[in-house]
Amino acid sequence: MSRTGDDLNNGSKESPVATIEKARDIIREKRLNGKIKNEPVNIILREGIYEIENYVINAIKRLKNI
Repeated sequence: MSRTGDDLNNGSKESPVATIEKARDIIREKRLNGKIKNEPVNIILREGIYEIENYVINAIKRLKNI
């Protein structure tokens, strides 16, 4: 994730997304498609200031239940 990213990107290091919501959605999709199992997932935040609403943090916590 990067302040200069784009939510149309795939979320890789070379093509980061811009928002935590998009990072969450990519993880959710990969879990539902079996591309990642119940293993921990790291979302790497590049340097910058990010404003995150509480509901997003709760949504990320719910990823464990998918």
